[in-house]
Amino acid sequence: MQRPEHKDARGGQYCLSNLSETLHVTHGHNTIASPDGRLAFTPLSDNASPAMGRDMEGPTATMNSVAKMDQVHGWDGTLYNIRFDPKSVSGKKGQGIMRSMIKAFVKNGGEHVQINVVDNNTLLAAQEHPEDYRSLVVRIAGYMAYFTELDKECQDNLIYRTTHQI
Repeated sequence: MQRPEHKDARGGQYCLSNLSETLHVTHGHNTIASPDGRLAFTPLSDNASPAMGRDMEGPTATMNSVAKMDQVHGWDGTLYNIRFDPKSVSGKKGQGIMRSMIKAFVKNGGEHVQINVVDNNTLLAAQEHPEDYRSLVVRIAGYMAYFTELDKECQDNLIYRTTHQI
């Protein structure tokens, strides 16, 4: 597939991507309700991930759906975020299942998955007592950040994402 010939004001090429970073929170403030049940003025889906609370069929179904997306035009990347409960991916069995899921995701056409392994209790405790959780790192959108350094709205957005069990 060829890249478009259109240039920006400085002669550079436009580059398509499915990366919202944290703009899905900001842009959600100015967006009416959507047909998937998202309420008006709430965060949009982050990156290629389902909107919060819409990934109800489990992690395998969600990963398969994202992998089916036509990513050929996303030259700058198609990013998918997913979060797991630490208990469900611990030990050799949990790690093996996660490894298999990631391999299947890539085999089925997925390109970029970021995985957070942290439970809500830890994130809520970090909000309440940030001094005790300064080293808590989370994946956001192609980068990692200290959870306690994110603004509360971004922290809440991460907390409200589905925590998958396997």
